[in-house]
Amino acid sequence: MGFRVSYTKRAKKQIDKLDNRQYALIDKWIKNNLIDCQNPQKVPNSEILKSVPGGWRYRVGKYRILAVIRESEVCIEVFRVGHRKGVYRKQG
Repeated sequence: MGFRVSYTKRAKKQIDKLDNRQYALIDKWIKNNLIDCQNPQKVPNSEILKSVPGGWRYRVGKYRILAVIRESEVCIEVFRVGHRKGVYRKQG
């Protein structure tokens, strides 16, 4: 059994706002790479987020998926999705 993926409300809104092409690309990438994966830290195009404890960044084209890996719960919580230009900015 691998990791499951959950989304914060903010991440769901950000994904829903994407155009159809980007939505399909990100949705397919998450299904193929994160859902039921055995080690989310070894997924291609991933890096540690130094500013977030347990945080990881996944690169999907020009978009980024920011998530926290909760190993005790076997869960990857996606907390932000967006274009690389603005996804790392702090938002109130």
